[in-house]
Amino acid sequence: MRASGADPYVLLLGAGASIASGARASRTVVESVAGSYNLDAFDDHLRRSSPDERFAVLRDLVEGTASSPGYAALAALIRAGYFREILSTNFDPLLEDAIAAAQMRRRDYVFLVHGVMPPDFIAGHFDRSVPRIKLLKLHGDLFYRRFYYTGDEITEFPPEIEGILDRYLNRRDVLIVGHSMSDTDINRCLRRTGGGIWWVNPSDPTEQLVELMKARASEGNAVTGKAGAFDEFFTRLHGLLLGGTAPVNVDVVAQAIFSIAAPGEAPVGSGFLLHDTGLVVTDSSILRGLGLGLQPGVPARMRAFAGGADAEATLVVAPQAELDYAVFKLERPVAPSPLTLADAPASVGDPVTACISVGESQGFRDGTVTAVGKTVSMTGFDQRRLRIRNLIETTIHVEGGACGAPLVGSSGVVGVIVAGNGRSYALTAERLRRMIGARSGTGVGTTGRKTPASPARKGRAARGGSQ
Repeated sequence: MRASGADPYVLLLGAGASIASGARASRTVVESVAGSYNLDAFDDHLRRSSPDERFAVLRDLVEGTASSPGYAALAALIRAGYFREILSTNFDPLLEDAIAAAQMRRRDYVFLVHGVMPPDFIAGHFDRSVPRIKLLKLHGDLFYRRFYYTGDEITEFPPEIEGILDRYLNRRDVLIVGHSMSDTDINRCLRRTGGGIWWVNPSDPTEQLVELMKARASEGNAVTGKAGAFDEFFTRLHGLLLGGTAPVNVDVVAQAIFSIAAPGEAPVGSGFLLHDTGLVVTDSSILRGLGLGLQPGVPARMRAFAGGADAEATLVVAPQAELDYAVFKLERPVAPSPLTLADAPASVGDPVTACISVGESQGFRDGTVTAVGKTVSMTGFDQRRLRIRNLIETTIHVEGGACGAPLVGSSGVVGVIVAGNGRSYALTAERLRRMIGARSGTGVGTTGRKTPASPARKGRAARGGSQ
């Protein structure tokens, strides 16, 4: 869908997204309230109802029972950075529940509700880069008991909300899923010039939308029929983009990721903090980006993606090959990272997660190990052909800027991404253990602490073995 660093699609969700979760289709809601598909009678009934009365009438119809597999797949894609801005006309809490179940950090997302929060407050959040994920509920929220549902209520938005829709529906590429495009307030914000449009729905796009898609060079961008059903689409998209899922807590990975920059310059990549050692691990390509040499003593400025002040660091373990580890030592103490080196090497079939950090954006990619001890031939920085041995190959697709990302399995870090060509390749954690051990004169245990081999100590001594 997108290369790392490019703007992801803006997602516009409609009521069709929630049908598989037990919510009723719009026509069924009208018929249940009015006794027939009579929009005037439906609007009149809701117009005369208080917010509490509306809640009592609509809750059983629109809440749903539990998030469907499509919502779980969508939440994983949001977690991985494939969507940042989500506009929804749904009242239900199904997407919020799925995001919570995906174990995302609360600081990474914000839920905004038109009609509950002031328009300028909502617009201000869309002007900020943090939190990175913004869900805007355009027509209210069930449990705030604020609804925009009748024909005269969904005619237009306040100028601040219209400004958000103009920016994201017209100046970016848009993915429309489960939406009938019958809401006047949204349709009046769409322009004939702008980014591409994709339509995902069991039914064909409306005639009005077909004309708009043609004007925006999006003819044929429609996924309809069974493939256009919400669950079918997002489950399949998840499989194509993310593959398997490693049983790790996203918070564990996210807290340990640091951006790396030359003093006074913009970040060139990322690395991760290894437990309580004060060591930030990355790869040799980051050193080339810094442009300060490859020998110990190279300075760098680091900042945790989770927030906090900059920290100074110095290169203490230099790469021994063109694609190899580079390890920095932070000059001031920091809180320990939850990331540790795995007890055992990765095996074929293991689920793994890579934390991909590019610039100010961050996401997670899931996949599986397809080979261990892999030898890969590729072009080096000076255009020489290189043969890189003893790598972990995975199904995770990475793009430029992903090198230095930790590859995490069920028991800890199994490697670090150093290359990709449709799949990704990681140097093994055993290689890192040996390089750090050579510097310190002792092994590095699974926690990252220096651990002298002693039968009295319950923890394992450092493992030997090849890279």
